[in-house]
Amino acid sequence: MIKQAFINAILLKQRNLFPRRYPSAIERRKLLYRFKTSLLLKTLKKTQFFELTAQKVIQERRMQRLFSHMYRSSRFWQEYLRESGISPPFINSIDQLHRLPLLSREYVRSRDLKSLLIFDNTDTIHRATTGSSGEPFHIYWSARDYQSWTAYYLRALPEMFAFPLLRYQFTLLLGFTQENWPAGHLAQLMNAKSVQYAPHYVLYGYTSLIKDLALTQEHPHLDFVIAAAEYLDIENRKWLEDYFKVPVRRYYGMRDGGWIAWECGYQDNVMHINSERVIVEVVNEKGDSVLDERGEIILTILDSWRMPLIRYQIGDTGILKSAACPCGIRLPLLEFIGRNIEVVYLPNRKAIPVIELQGPIIDSVSGIVKIQIKQASYNKVLVYLIPQNNQAPQQDQLNILKRRMEDVLEKQVSVEITIVKELPETINGKQPFFIPLSFE
Repeated sequence: MIKQAFINAILLKQRNLFPRRYPSAIERRKLLYRFKTSLLLKTLKKTQFFELTAQKVIQERRMQRLFSHMYRSSRFWQEYLRESGISPPFINSIDQLHRLPLLSREYVRSRDLKSLLIFDNTDTIHRATTGSSGEPFHIYWSARDYQSWTAYYLRALPEMFAFPLLRYQFTLLLGFTQENWPAGHLAQLMNAKSVQYAPHYVLYGYTSLIKDLALTQEHPHLDFVIAAAEYLDIENRKWLEDYFKVPVRRYYGMRDGGWIAWECGYQDNVMHINSERVIVEVVNEKGDSVLDERGEIILTILDSWRMPLIRYQIGDTGILKSAACPCGIRLPLLEFIGRNIEVVYLPNRKAIPVIELQGPIIDSVSGIVKIQIKQASYNKVLVYLIPQNNQAPQQDQLNILKRRMEDVLEKQVSVEITIVKELPETINGKQPFFIPLSFE
């Protein structure tokens, strides 16, 4: 009981572990910072095996502290809570979160930024989304909260990697910089040629850039690969694992939400939620929270003390699972499906989820390492394929693929398939799987 109370206390006061000012990479390598990160990591390694009821208690206590901070420190957020019928002692149950309205990016953009931010005597970390799914969205974090994310990232790594990462720099970043990544002080920025001379690396980067590294025909030694930000289908995951001969795992995170969930390896695309720092809801079209049903992912971020994001709509679709993971970790499970905008519109304006086009590609054509689908108009979809070693598929395979994709699109949209060496569309460094009609 005493041990669990100590663990709960660490998480409740997590933000106070770290300095008020955001230190340089050199400062963050110092013993005290590493000790605090290690302490939080060890705590997370314990709480991930807590029963869901105990995890819920942690969330509710942290939510209470956040609401108290909002109510006490900001007139805007005080009125926002009051208009929802929430005032001290606030709500004491996650089940009552539905009393608050959903918070959209459009609503946040429409407000005066000064009213949204809660200032104190700590550094402010500014980040912006890449804009790959629309206009970039600007978000601000307290230095204390931002620094604590390092431990949440390390928890996603297998046990053999997590603690050495506190002592050695052997993380490779592709598509990220040390300055805009919370755990950047653990990382080195290297290209494909320099990697092959290093002993051990955990590779973290955009899915498309990880594939680019594989396509260079270099043979760096890697121990673990984490693919972030972009779509990774089952076939390409297997291809990367066979090529690098290491596990490839997905991490679900965003610049305006932090690090949300991670794969343990038991189920593709089913991830453990970092429930100590975020409450994840999935709501249906009626706005009701659901389990084991597809719906919109909603976040309440428990460490967003600078710019609170409560019941925040991020534009993604997923399934919140009720079953426990076979790995033994008790953290809630989220199956990520994709972005809400990832649909192909037929001429009659019916929406077809683009994920339904994935199956025909996997089944009809082998050896494809990169895919990009673009809806050029209501009548045409363009498909770009990069084959392994630039060995183009047989024409009969492409004909079958074209026919199957047009069947999915109810024969109302023509499909044009092109074999390319590079994907034509890049959005802020990303090579998205799907370019929707709205980008035209």
